[in-house]
Amino acid sequence: RPHVSLLRQANQGPGAARNKGAAAGSAPVILYLDGDDLMLAQHIAVCLDLLDQNLKAGFVKTGVKLNESVHPGWKTNITNSIVINCAVRRRVHNFIGGFFEEAPFQALHAEDALYSGLLIAFFTQVRTKLETVHHLVYPGNAFDRQRAKFTAPPEAGLEAMSEAEQAAH
Repeated sequence: RPHVSLLRQANQGPGAARNKGAAAGSAPVILYLDGDDLMLAQHIAVCLDLLDQNLKAGFVKTGVKLNESVHPGWKTNITNSIVINCAVRRRVHNFIGGFFEEAPFQALHAEDALYSGLLIAFFTQVRTKLETVHHLVYPGNAFDRQRAKFTAPPEAGLEAMSEAEQAAH
């Protein structure tokens, strides 16, 4: 049986895709990767080593490489809220019930942020600043759609949100 499987489905949003992937697997640790991002060579080894060294930790978060200019206040927010830089113990994922798939979370691009927030609220974490994933920007992807928000100060609030984000807020 292979250690890695590629799953494909119609676009139902990132929450649904991640939940489907997690449900299809049986490994004790879950890692996430979007089609428009990259895991750097050391990502899996770093995450698994940190979890092995910290048995009480529920998850690991690594640093994120960004090529785009973002307001300095957003770098930490992005690192904290995305999940491509995360390795989660399956029992932890199951405890929080996976990702929310409902439309308001999709419109706000909040699936990852809510999932990450629940991880942080309920479980011990291990962090490394080592950048083991590359969050890329392509025309129309989530980062690109939020570009205006990421160039404004985080405290700018609604003014920096897209129309879809404002409608869902």
